[in-house]
Formats: sequence, structure tokens, C-alpha cells
Amino acid sequence: MLPFFKKDFLILWRDRKEMLIAVITPLVLIVVLGFAMPNWVENPTEALDMKIAIVKEDNENAGLESFRDSLKSRSLPPDKAAILAGQAEQLQPAMLLMQMLKGEEVGSFVETAELDSEAALQQLEDKRITAIITIPNGYTLAALNKMLLNEGEGSTLLLTAEESSIKVDVLHTMIEGFMQTMNDQLALGHASTEGITEALIHNNPAIPTGGRESVEGFQMITSFQYFAVSNSILFALFLSMTTALKAITERREHVLHRILLTGSHPIRYLAGKISSTFCITLLQMTFIFLVCHFALNVFPDRSLQFWLGIGLITLIFCFCVAAMSAVFTSLSFRMKEAEAGGLMMFIIILIGTIGGSFVPVYILPNWLRQIGEYTPNGLTLSVFIQWIQQGDYSVVIVPLLQVVIFSLIVVLAGVFLFPKRGKI
Repeated sequence: MLPFFKKDFLILWRDRKEMLIAVITPLVLIVVLGFAMPNWVENPTEALDMKIAIVKEDNENAGLESFRDSLKSRSLPPDKAAILAGQAEQLQPAMLLMQMLKGEEVGSFVETAELDSEAALQQLEDKRITAIITIPNGYTLAALNKMLLNEGEGSTLLLTAEESSIKVDVLHTMIEGFMQTMNDQLALGHASTEGITEALIHNNPAIPTGGRESVEGFQMITSFQYFAVSNSILFALFLSMTTALKAITERREHVLHRILLTGSHPIRYLAGKISSTFCITLLQMTFIFLVCHFALNVFPDRSLQFWLGIGLITLIFCFCVAAMSAVFTSLSFRMKEAEAGGLMMFIIILIGTIGGSFVPVYILPNWLRQIGEYTPNGLTLSVFIQWIQQGDYSVVIVPLLQVVIFSLIVVLAGVFLFPKRGKI
């Protein structure tokens, strides 16, 4: 296999134009995108500016008054009834929701406007607002009954949007977090001897307001780090296509036929493609990471363990790229030149898009992000991000094994598809 490895490695290495494109283009994109969208990945509030409509079908004052009236009909001591009535005035869920939306942090990128249902739907249709939050009729009374008396099923807020988007997902997550916090406090309060309202008031629970939160053991990934990883992965994928295109040239010039006349097995030819692609991809990604670190200071103050982890992930992904070159090479011998080139480009663009290599994965819809995690580049990007944030082998070992298994399957597919002797 060594002579074939040397041949293919030198063919790739001596193509100076291709090599310069493979290392210079991703570096240019990293610099341009990093400066064009500074802090976009780690603090994307500027890109999430939105206007939402609040439709209040519920009368909060009437709901509060109805709750007070219901207390009078119960056999409760006067002092307890008075405490519950006072607490109900402070714990109106609609009021707390509006406080969250109009707070300093959320209010910096969310603009709210109280509209009626018809006007809100019209503005949503005209794309003047991102979404509508509807507080249904009877919401306050139902919520207070559930919160303070643990009676009934409570009520739900309605979120309306024309289509799924990153802004709608963020808004949904904020509201869901708000409701989850309230529910958690309710559960803790009802389980305590003091009751829900005393726990809520005296403990003064924090209402989720969005923004940047720090979690022990995690580091926020920066825009430069994200683009450094995603672009190095993307251009590594193109190297697998480059190897196959070289094979198309050799097919046209009957290079493989002359090799077979020497008695060499066809798989040795394919093994040369795989090994040379692995080495070239490893050199390319290593060069990009070194330039990003020393010239752009993308990974400052990182330990030796961090770089060993980066090296391990890079090695495994390079093997994955080499495996893809085996399939692409096999296809280049089974299809017409134009068809093979078009199919390879389509595959790379497709997995590059849904895997977060062309655009930040955070702006993709949830369903597309889930699909992207099954692509080799999407899974590797996720592993890189987890490693940069946590630096813990336990969280990346399983996805790395998945990449290895995928690569082995692809290699076997490439060997199976490669034409046998006499059919080339």
C-alpha cells in the first residue's frame, strides 16, 4: 500500500492551488465571520431583537376579585383568608409574566405591545411582530386556585407564530422557563409546612429573565471558536471530494488499468486514497488550529489536556473524511464524470448546511438541528463544542465512538462499491 499512499499524497501535495485554497480560504472566513459577527454565538441578543403582541382576554382584577369572593365562601379562619387574599394580589401570574418581559434584560431585545386579538393577528400576518402571547379568559382565577389552594388544573398561555424560527424558539424557551420556575416553586411550597405563598414571598424566587448565565464546569464558546471549528470541518469535507476528483482524472488516463497490469489488487489502490486523504486532512486541520491559536488567539489559556482532546477529535474526524473519500472514489468509477462530481457536491452541501458548517447551527429549526446531529460533520461539530465548553472526556467519548462506527461503515461501503478486477 505504501507506493500508492506515496503516489496519492504527492498528487495532492503538489497541487499548490488546491492546497492553498484548502488552508487559506477557511482562515479568511474565520477572520471575516469572527469580526462581522462578534459575540454572536455566545451572546446573540442583538440578532434576536423581536416585537411581540400581548393579547389579554382575561380580566386580572375580576379574576382576583372572584378569588377573594371564593375565600369568603370557604370555612377558613379570617386571618388565613386575609393572608391568602393579600398573597393572591402579589402572585398574579399574568403580572409576573409582564414583569419578566418588560424587565431590563429581556426588555433589551423584546418589545411588547398590548393589542386586541384582531389587530395582533393582522400585524403577525404583515410580519410586523414575531409572535403573539395570549392570556386566555379566566387565566388569573384558574392560576390562583391552583397556586394557592391546589385546586383545579390551572390554565395555559397561548403562543402563536406564523412559522418556526430561532426567535420564536427563544421566546418559547423563556416562557417555558418562566412557567417551569413557577411550577417548581409551587411544588416546593405545597410540600413545605409553611405553604406556597410564604415560600414564594419570603424566599423571593428569581423569575427567569434570559441573558447569559454561568454554569460551573462550562465555558462559553466564542464566535471565533465556533467559526474556527465549523470552517475547518467544512473544508476538510471538500478534501474528500478532491481525492475523488483526482481519481476521475486517473480513470480518464487509465492509470488504474496500468496498476492492475502489475498484479496489484484494486483495494490497494483504494487504500492509498484513504491513507493519503487522512494525512492531508490532518495536516490541513492542524495548520488551521495552530494559526487560529497563535495568530488569532482563539483558544487562550488552554491546558495540555485540552489540546490532547482537540487532537483526538481531529484524528477521528480525519479518519471519517478519509472514509468518505473511499465512497466518493468508488462512485467516481461507477458513474459518469459530471454525475459523480455533481452528486459529491450535493452531498457535501447538504450535510454541510444541516450540520452547521455553512451557517451557525443555532439559527436552524429544532427539527433540522436534530437531523444535523446524525451527519458526520454535525456530530463532530457538536463534539468540538462540548469539548471546548467542558473539556471532559466522559461527555465526548460516546459521540466519538459514533463517528468511528460511522467511518468504519463508510469504509466498508467504499470497498463494496469499488469495481472489482475485470469490471473497471
